[in-house]
Amino acid sequence: MRVFVTGATGFIGQAVVQELLDAGHKVIGLARSEESATALQAKGVDVIRGSLEDIESLKRGAREADGVINLAFNHDFTKYEENTNTEYAAIQAIGATLVGTNKPFVITMGTLILPKGKLGVEESVIDYDDAMNVRAKSEKEVDILAAQGVRASVVRLSPTVHGPGDLAFINMLAQIARGNGEAAYIGNGLNRWPAVHRLDAARLFRLAVEKGVAGGRYHAAAEEGIPFKNIAEALGQSLGLPVVSKTPEEAPAYFRGFIAALAGVDNPTSSKKTQETLGWKPSESTLLEDINRTSFGSLTDNVNLVTVSVMALWSLSAGSSGLSPGTVSGEQRQFRNRIAIVATKSTCENLKPGHIRSPHDQDKNVPLSGVMRSPESSIHREGRKFMTSSPQIAESK
Repeated sequence: MRVFVTGATGFIGQAVVQELLDAGHKVIGLARSEESATALQAKGVDVIRGSLEDIESLKRGAREADGVINLAFNHDFTKYEENTNTEYAAIQAIGATLVGTNKPFVITMGTLILPKGKLGVEESVIDYDDAMNVRAKSEKEVDILAAQGVRASVVRLSPTVHGPGDLAFINMLAQIARGNGEAAYIGNGLNRWPAVHRLDAARLFRLAVEKGVAGGRYHAAAEEGIPFKNIAEALGQSLGLPVVSKTPEEAPAYFRGFIAALAGVDNPTSSKKTQETLGWKPSESTLLEDINRTSFGSLTDNVNLVTVSVMALWSLSAGSSGLSPGTVSGEQRQFRNRIAIVATKSTCENLKPGHIRSPHDQDKNVPLSGVMRSPESSIHREGRKFMTSSPQIAESK
């Protein structure tokens, strides 16, 4: 099979490309830059130069391939709504090219669109009208395409996709812990996070493009739910730091703002049906094993706490507040809509303006402007306000 892959040079995309090649498939990779094109060609990948905004390059890739995996997303969250619209238009363009072909088309979403506080399953009902589920409209397109002769399906990624080279959520939590001199969790720390190793995730994408059914939902969750306290304890042990509990009021200052809301999300996710229907068998190291064997480096200009906000929002890009839709106030909805802009402009003290590289999109430099250095930045204030009004977090005190 010839598979067209967007986001082919990202943290996950690189693993997906290698998995496809190892399984004997041919790969066409979308590349924005000469550097990315060269890296893909070195692996024997055919290259189409373009981007999500270049609709003709997407249509060409879809026409030339026997199947498509869409992994690309622009992680400049100062333009979050614009970027979700770009992704949606790209999916529509690829889908329109595939109508009536019965070719597989796998898109990427996140488990954080699932209802919170209970075990999410592949059949869980999604609130597509939730204020933070704006990106999830792309998942709805899967059902439309499935009815038009496209074998379209969705892989929902765990918010924590880990493995060597991971510069995302866990690495950033380690930097926060080092900066504070302690690793922390919120309340009793029993809220749960699903996780998946990126190589296991790559295998799932391959299986989905090979065997996925039209309208299928598949969960890349090798571990259903790791209590956040356990994550904090593993980080503390790895860094040689004490582990403490923070109240919801203390969390925004410790976690440098909005990530405090993420740290309290309860998102247990089952992949039982995914494993049964596709024969997916996660076999790589667990999240805690990876934490225990990782030597966390220091912050750099390109990998810093601003990336925490970007990756937090990447996880949220399919929608998450840590609350069920019925418990979210209008004010909290407004906060969640504003935070994508606030997070990239005002994160914490001691950050330098420059460029950051999104860990899950290593072919994209995201400009950072207007970083505030005040200890009491606007994201601190917004995050503290959100945390103290969150019933789920309050219940965990």
